[in-house]
Amino acid sequence: MTIVTNYKNYTINQGTPTVASAGVELLSAGVQGTAGALRRMTHPETDIADLIYWGNPDQWTNMDNEALLHPITSTVQTLGGRVVNVFPQTVQDILVTETWSGGAGQGSIPGSFWRRLFNYVRNRPDVGEYVTWEPRDINARIFEVELVSVIAGKSVRALEVVEVRDRGGKYDGGDIYNALDDIDGDLVQTGVLATQVELTMKLVADIT
Repeated sequence: MTIVTNYKNYTINQGTPTVASAGVELLSAGVQGTAGALRRMTHPETDIADLIYWGNPDQWTNMDNEALLHPITSTVQTLGGRVVNVFPQTVQDILVTETWSGGAGQGSIPGSFWRRLFNYVRNRPDVGEYVTWEPRDINARIFEVELVSVIAGKSVRALEVVEVRDRGGKYDGGDIYNALDDIDGDLVQTGVLATQVELTMKLVADIT
């Protein structure tokens, strides 16, 4: 997993000119369409940063090297015999779930990654705009999606965000800005979620 550090200089012209330098560590998503590449989401709102997955899910549904379109079938008994009716699905019919396992003493994802997933689900794009999703480890496609829910635990109505923390840093889940502070506020250390996390999204279009 590659870490890229990017630096940018800012010149402040009020009073005595001052140059401030800020460094940001960027997590490389790897090469699209190759095993081990990290999945990625992009929000249409420019003030919401791209989301490169901390780690790909342990399980997922309805996605392989392409969206898995399951035909909807029904059988009808007629005078001439039993007939199978087939109704083809389109991309817009597909729900994809991604699951990071947890529980029974096993962590699922870092708290910082959970908070970013939740932020994406909570901040709905305007009508006609969509989050883009790239399952980079299993194919090279890009989908527009509608995020349905992200569940920590068993229910979307009672999120079980249980973090395991250790002073020695064994369960360090990364740092994130305190929502009560401004951008220059202190970072808050997060732990590792001890519960299963499941993200559900509806495919809208393949825009590859």
